[in-house]
Amino acid sequence: MNFDERVKMYEMAKEASEKYSGTFVIAHVGCPDTASSVYLTMAAEKCGVDAVSAIAPYNYKYTEDELLNYYSEIAKTSRIPVFAYNNPEVTGSALSYKLITRLEGAGIAGLKDSSVNVGLFTSIYNSNKVNNSKFKYISGTTTGWPAFQKMGADTMIAGMCNYLPEAVEVLYRYSFTDPEKAIKVYGICNALSSKIKHGNSVASSHIALKARGFDPGVYTYAVTSVL
Repeated sequence: MNFDERVKMYEMAKEASEKYSGTFVIAHVGCPDTASSVYLTMAAEKCGVDAVSAIAPYNYKYTEDELLNYYSEIAKTSRIPVFAYNNPEVTGSALSYKLITRLEGAGIAGLKDSSVNVGLFTSIYNSNKVNNSKFKYISGTTTGWPAFQKMGADTMIAGMCNYLPEAVEVLYRYSFTDPEKAIKVYGICNALSSKIKHGNSVASSHIALKARGFDPGVYTYAVTSVL
C-alpha cells in the first residue's frame, strides 16, 4: 500500500474500534527507511490511534546501533507508545535481547514478537532492566501461545486474526479460563494454519478471506487465477 492507503486503513481501524469498548488500536508504520516510518507515525497519531508499531528495516543488513537509531527517531516523533516488531522470517534478522534492552532505554514501549523464541521471551520477563518497567510483550502469532501464556504473556496479535478471528478469540479466552479446552482449540488452529498458509502468507490470507465470503481486493483474484 502507498502512504495514502495506509493512512486510510488507520482511519478505518480507529472508526471501527469506536463501536466497541476496551479496544486498543496499534497502527503499523514500519518502512524500509526511517523518514517514511516517522511520517506515518505522525499521520497515525493524527488519526487518533493508541500506539504504533514498526518492523525493522528489511532491505539490507543493519547493525544494532543503526536499528537503535531507527527506532529512537520514531520514538522521538511519537507522543503515543511505540512498539518494535520482531519478525525475522520477513526481515532476515532478529532483534536480540541486548538490543531490546537498549530500545527500552530509548523509549520503546514494548515488543511484538513473531519469532516464537522462548529464550528471548524468558529473558525479557526475567530481566530487571525490562520486567520492572512498563515494557509490554506481545506475541505475534498463535504458535506456542499456550506456553507463552503460562509463562506470563497476556497479549497476542496473530496472523490468523485476519481470516479466522473467532478461533483466535476462543483460544485466547480459554487459555485463561480452561487450559484443557485451550489446547484442543490450539490444535485446531494449527491444523487450519497448516492448510491455509502456503507460500506467500498475504496471498494465503486473501484466499482464506475470499473463501469466507469477503472481498479482500483484486490481488486475490490475480493469485487465484494463477492457482
